[in-house]
Amino acid sequence: MTDRRRLLQLGAAALLGGLRCAPGHAFSGSSGPEPLELIVSLRPGGSGDLLARTLAPQLQQLARRDVVVLNVDGAGGELARRRLLAAPANGNHWLLCPESLLTINPSFYPRPADPLDGLAAVARLASSPSFLLARADAGLQGVEDFARAARAAAQPLAFGSGGVGTLHHLAMEQLAARLGLRLLHVPYRSNTAALQGLMAGDVRVMLAGTSALELVASGQLRMLATTAPRRLATLPDVPALAETLPGFEARNWFGLFARREVPATALQQMRLHLRAALDHEPVQRLLRERSQLQGAYLDGAPFAALIDAERRHFASLAARLAPF
Repeated sequence: MTDRRRLLQLGAAALLGGLRCAPGHAFSGSSGPEPLELIVSLRPGGSGDLLARTLAPQLQQLARRDVVVLNVDGAGGELARRRLLAAPANGNHWLLCPESLLTINPSFYPRPADPLDGLAAVARLASSPSFLLARADAGLQGVEDFARAARAAAQPLAFGSGGVGTLHHLAMEQLAARLGLRLLHVPYRSNTAALQGLMAGDVRVMLAGTSALELVASGQLRMLATTAPRRLATLPDVPALAETLPGFEARNWFGLFARREVPATALQQMRLHLRAALDHEPVQRLLRERSQLQGAYLDGAPFAALIDAERRHFASLAARLAPF
């Protein structure tokens, strides 16, 4: 199967996956107990939303409870965090969010309160790579062409992102530093708007996730590389940046959080359910096919250490980039 056919399937699956369940959909099952609420800090259709909607039916079977997926997008995840903190600490309400809310936002968007205040870290669930993209007619076939074009440009080559301090922005800055390139960051209001800017030729390259798969499959954009540590089995012809830059990796992870006051027994029960759901082969297959997500379960002290290490990493990066 060609990469293009595979991308068409992946893009269609991602789109259908996002449309199968409307925001706030309850996966009907047992009646009686209050449903479990998964508050997703992202809009429908993205990788985090697909993760929640793929896990929900399996969690329902394991917990014998209805599961509601509620999308609360906005303010970089802050609105979803506030929704969780306003809910009862009874083990029925959970926040599913990308790492940026907890590891990046504290350094780039200072708030009176630390986003971790009041939260209990339950588990990291999954991670996903991003893709270095250019217009298909830009004459860039790979990373070497991109680096050559950036070095030859009279002015810094422009790259787009969904905003200052997003993972895609920071990963591009790290890529530029590793390659010794001068780049100009052009922030947009969203990743979708940045992709439109790339399509219009307003920027030359950008990093994006599965939201770009359909544009690649249609032949409008070209994948130059992936930020995964090695080539993806589903896209074997797309090189990993680590092949050119050993050790380079930029993967977005998604975690589950609860209010700090939630009983330890409820936290442990949810961890058991999550681990079982992610070990379920059909769930793993759906995550790969829909959004290139891979299960990456981690809890306890190792998860807390990961959050702390990445917060320090991004704080250091923010200090080097200021002013943005």
